[in-house]
Amino acid sequence: MQIDIAKLKEARVARGMSQEDAADAAGISARTLQRIETGQPASFETARALAALFETLGVDVRMTANPEPEAPPAAPAPPTREPSLGARWSRRGILLGGTASLAGIVIGFAQGGMTSGELGAALGLLGLGVGVAFLIVEILDRTLYR
Repeated sequence: MQIDIAKLKEARVARGMSQEDAADAAGISARTLQRIETGQPASFETARALAALFETLGVDVRMTANPEPEAPPAAPAPPTREPSLGARWSRRGILLGGTASLAGIVIGFAQGGMTSGELGAALGLLGLGVGVAFLIVEILDRTLYR
């Protein structure tokens, strides 16, 4: 809340009150009243105490709501872009091919056609291939469909 500073000071002086007298009557410190009269903002409680004091003296000290400062507008969110239809189907194809390759590797190991070392190498190469394929599809999608 804000107090009409000019009206406050004028009413105090017209009644022959010093800053100390007005501050004591309002229940605030003289330093607080000095700050308010020089334009510094008053807390809600201080403004209410001063308004009550001058109301009892028959002076209408106008108080207005202190508008909240407007927050700066938020930066717009970057536009989200759906992957292209080709990229979505390419990813599905890569996953399907990777799953089929994984099944073939596991079956080959289960039938005794592979050692555990060969199984590990095959799975590593499969993971590498799927990862590189996804990378290529993503790069193509970003460059061709921007």
